[in-house]
Amino acid sequence: MKVKIGKYVDHWTVYTFTDKLEYLGISEDMAFKVGERFSDNKYIVMLLDWRNEHVKRKVKIHIDAFDVWSMDNTLSYIISPMLEKLKEQKHGSGMVDLEDVPIEYQQADIHKRWNWVLNELLWTFKTIRDDEGYEYEDNGKRERVANGLRLFGKYYFSLWD
Repeated sequence: MKVKIGKYVDHWTVYTFTDKLEYLGISEDMAFKVGERFSDNKYIVMLLDWRNEHVKRKVKIHIDAFDVWSMDNTLSYIISPMLEKLKEQKHGSGMVDLEDVPIEYQQADIHKRWNWVLNELLWTFKTIRDDEGYEYEDNGKRERVANGLRLFGKYYFSLWD
């Protein structure tokens, strides 16, 4: 497997350029006037709209046949470090339902509940990665992995920074 995903493409507007003018030392008032003039020019606006529609994030993915032999394990090698990075640099927290956290976290603030969920997700994917197939004798471990996967699905759209 080879995955190369570029950074997100910036959305350009007339004021993206006027902000750059201020950076170059042009006064805020002058930059604002330039922005107003450019925003009245339908050709400039059309050009920026065209650029925003056609310039996409660069994504190259190659999947080999052996990558899907144990895809759950293969994905855990990608998901674990991404979750670690998210936990390390997060700037917000997803909304977590009280029934998804232990009793001792139900009175905690949203950030502590979200950290608990992230820790469960990390534990789950590291366990899947390290145990290769998670065929455990310990039913508690199996149940915890199943709950972590349930949480992953439930809070998938909260996995943002």
